Amino acid sequence: MKVLLVIFLFACLMLPCFGDAQPESAPAPAATESESVTKTTPEATEATEAKKDAPAKAPAAKADAPAKNATTNKTATSAAQRKPAKSLRTEAELTGFTSETSDRLGGRISLVNTTKERQWWIKTGYNKTLSRTYGQTSTYETNIGRFNLDCEYRKKNENSYHFVSAIVNHRTRKPHSPSYYDSSGYQMMSAGYGRRVLRGTDLELAVAHIQQQRNETESRLAPVLTLRIATPVSSAISFDCDAHLVQPGSSDYLLDSRLNLTYKLTPALRLRMTYLLNNILGTAMTTRTPEWDKSLRLSLVFAN
Repeated sequence: MKVLLVIFLFACLMLPCFGDAQPESAPAPAATESESVTKTTPEATEATEAKKDAPAKAPAAKADAPAKNATTNKTATSAAQRKPAKSLRTEAELTGFTSETSDRLGGRISLVNTTKERQWWIKTGYNKTLSRTYGQTSTYETNIGRFNLDCEYRKKNENSYHFVSAIVNHRTRKPHSPSYYDSSGYQMMSAGYGRRVLRGTDLELAVAHIQQQRNETESRLAPVLTLRIATPVSSAISFDCDAHLVQPGSSDYLLDSRLNLTYKLTPALRLRMTYLLNNILGTAMTTRTPEWDKSLRLSLVFAN
């Protein structure tokens, strides 16, 4: 009985200890990979997608660059094609020559404006020549000045045109000599019709009022036939000619012509040889036969 009593009391004392002690709970199992993806927040999902998309978008941007460059080039090319060609062409011509017997200096300016429907030009120049004749005891000097002006306005059709023009060719000589004209030349106002007969070749027929001066002035109304040629000889050489024939076929016809042979040194610099031939200016005081006035020049031409 004592033994049972002792066991009973011992059991009563140990019972509270067994009631406080609880079994350890098992550790929570680690979340699986699929569960982690499921529990990810929306912000994290957007960040992850942005990182995944970033490498894919970079090549697309690079691929767009050539396309943009191609578009820019096409735009620039189209703008260049739409830009109209330069219609105004200018030339400044200088000539000079010196020797023991003569000195020559001259200049000429040319403005030519060409469009699809019309064309006009102004060409004017002045030349001064000093000639020396040596005698036994003295030297004689002669000053000759020459002024020329050529203007024309055209209203063009496909292969023909109507035009008005004005031409002035005048020469003075000093000192006075009883054998030569002190002043000679002519002024011509004309209007007519022109046609392109060949490539680079125009033929004009006009009615002109001419004032011819040989110390005295006389006027006449006469037909004028004009031949104008402008053609390339090679890639660097070109030839042009203007020839005016007043009263063609008559015995007292008048001719004024200018021939140019031009060699292109650079795009802005040219070398030109000019030959002038006319029987309008006259030199000696003679009425029996027309006296031809001839001149050969070498000049530099600055063009743009």
